[in-house]
Amino acid sequence: MAAIDWSLKAQRHLRDITEYLESTSASYAGVFGGRVLAAAELVSEFPRLGRVVPEYQDNDLREVLVGNYRLVYHVTGEHLGIVGIVHGSRDLRGALGKTPWDLG
Repeated sequence: MAAIDWSLKAQRHLRDITEYLESTSASYAGVFGGRVLAAAELVSEFPRLGRVVPEYQDNDLREVLVGNYRLVYHVTGEHLGIVGIVHGSRDLRGALGKTPWDLG
């Protein structure tokens, strides 16, 4: 199992999404948050499970879908960094930037 590191951007994305969802359904916001955490745990066990992110074409930058959201992560050896959670309708490069694997 790879160690998981959440970037500040990914933490902010998750917080913002769940706060938005809470405005219409507190229970769904909780369910969604749980699904994101479960997906992160799954990819920590199977880091190559997700597909390569088409916008970046970096074999180590991958994603899994959680509902309408893309959970984007970077794999380096036994380390897995969650870099962002972005709605599928958004411009991914605009949301994550030029080098999303930089977790700093």
